[in-house]
Amino acid sequence: MAVLTVDPPLILFKVRTVKSVTSWSVLTVWVLLSVFVAATCSIGFLQPSWIVVALESSSSRRRGGTGRDGGHLEEMVTLGVYGYCYQRLESGEDVVCRLYGSQLDFRKYPSGAWQATCVLYGSGCVFLICCALIAVVCLGLPTDRWRHRVSVAVGHTQAAAALILITSVLIYPFGFGSLLVRQHCGASASVFNWDRCSLGWSYMLAIVSTVLSIYCPILAKFSTYTVYGPDYWTYCSNV
Repeated sequence: MAVLTVDPPLILFKVRTVKSVTSWSVLTVWVLLSVFVAATCSIGFLQPSWIVVALESSSSRRRGGTGRDGGHLEEMVTLGVYGYCYQRLESGEDVVCRLYGSQLDFRKYPSGAWQATCVLYGSGCVFLICCALIAVVCLGLPTDRWRHRVSVAVGHTQAAAALILITSVLIYPFGFGSLLVRQHCGASASVFNWDRCSLGWSYMLAIVSTVLSIYCPILAKFSTYTVYGPDYWTYCSNV
């Protein structure tokens, strides 16, 4: 006669863990980097110096000299994401800055690539500013669990912002073939040929900010960690 065997009852262990522990050194570096990246990103976006154009005087052009080789510069023009500035060096006039269009009209932007850059990079900066503010508040949260939850949420947002910034920085050069850029940089200006134009400090700052923003979600990930209690290992050994 067959004997019916019954498996022993499955013992369920309640897995208890110690509360999430804050790594204060990593958290502090993350907060400082978040604030720094948000500030540099905003400065790079607001300053219209992504492209620098040094226009020479007519006499210097007739001699065949260039401003970089000692020619006499007559006017300095800088192009940005949403506006441009110019200054007549010979007369010593102040710098005059204007928007692309009287009231930031996207239809009057030099190219669609610069329209996308303005929207994307500006949105990324807004996200980073909000994340930096929340990161500062995270320092004063009462418990490690709340710091863990906030850092995870902010880290995901910073990762999305970093992707947006990378996309906008890569899109911007595709507007170099527009009519406005060719009028200032030269008829042969294109994505891979800037002719008389050079890279401005605002664009370089935007690139640096974009690179540094990649490290923000990484630091946010390691700003807190979980320590497991003995019941967890008992559960693992009996599974």
